[in-house]
Amino acid sequence: MITRRLRTARPLLLERTLRDLAGQVSMAVAVGDLATENDAARLRQHGAQAEQIFTGTICHLDAAMVQAVLPGFDLAGLEVLFLENVGNLVCPSSYDLGEAARAVLISTTEAAEVPNDVQHGGRGGDHQDGPCGRGGL
Repeated sequence: MITRRLRTARPLLLERTLRDLAGQVSMAVAVGDLATENDAARLRQHGAQAEQIFTGTICHLDAAMVQAVLPGFDLAGLEVLFLENVGNLVCPSSYDLGEAARAVLISTTEAAEVPNDVQHGGRGGDHQDGPCGRGGL
C-alpha cells in the first residue's frame, strides 16, 4: 500500500515506478479517491491497468473496498498490485488491507510533523521516502 501526507507526489511516484519497471514486472494499481478518477487515468497512460475505488466521504480504503475491485484485475498475471490509498497518514494506516508491504511518501516540508502523527495512531511504512529514512518512523 502506498499512502502519503497531503500535498505530496504519490501519483508521480507510481508513474515513475510503472515507467521504470515496465516490461520487467507485471504491475497494476487499485487507486483510492474520494470522488475522481484523475489519478487512475494518469496511471493508465503509463500502460498499467488501474481500477478506481471511490470512497465518497471516507478518508481511507478498507479491505472490502479492495476486494470489490479485485475481479477487475488479471491477478494470475500480476506480480505487484499497488494500493494507492486516500487521506492522511493516520487514518489509512489504521486499516489492514492485506498488503505485503507499505511505502510512505513524506514531503520534506512536513517531516517534523510526521513522527507525532504516526505516534498517535498511525503505522509507518516498510519503506519511506523522505527525511525520516527507511523502516518505519
